Amino acid sequence: MENIAYHTGQLIWLNHGEIYQAACDFVSSKSESTVEANFSADVESSYLVPISEKVSSSVGLAYALDFEQEFQTSEPTKAQADVFLSKLNPPIPPAPGITLVNINPVSATFTISFMYCKSGDELIFVQIDDSIRETISDIENRIVDIQPISNIELEQMLT
Repeated sequence: MENIAYHTGQLIWLNHGEIYQAACDFVSSKSESTVEANFSADVESSYLVPISEKVSSSVGLAYALDFEQEFQTSEPTKAQADVFLSKLNPPIPPAPGITLVNINPVSATFTISFMYCKSGDELIFVQIDDSIRETISDIENRIVDIQPISNIELEQMLT
């Protein structure tokens, strides 16, 4: 959208399934004659970076949604989260770092994050408490560019 402020790390999902991530804080272009041309200008200026082809290994892919409406519970299970990701267009494979955040203001888990994490060889889905959130924040601060990192690199940072 034209003249909208975006923040570093924010995801932009295009109707045809492409995902772009904001590489910096910026206001979207409104200098061209069409929305598509303005979007292209933002991509050419490196304000937006395509990440669709690497979604399964990206850190920071997050969805804000009403848990009660989507899952009929305030604490979704991994199976429910897997189904949610499979219904996206295109479907997103579950991977470490993908986060769901509850935006239901009357819920017990309002604003709480639930994240896919690796536990040994197993992919689990857990509520993120403050100590884990600080660890994740530290990881994000050490990522110097917007390029997704591999699951192996993420695991090394967590250990």
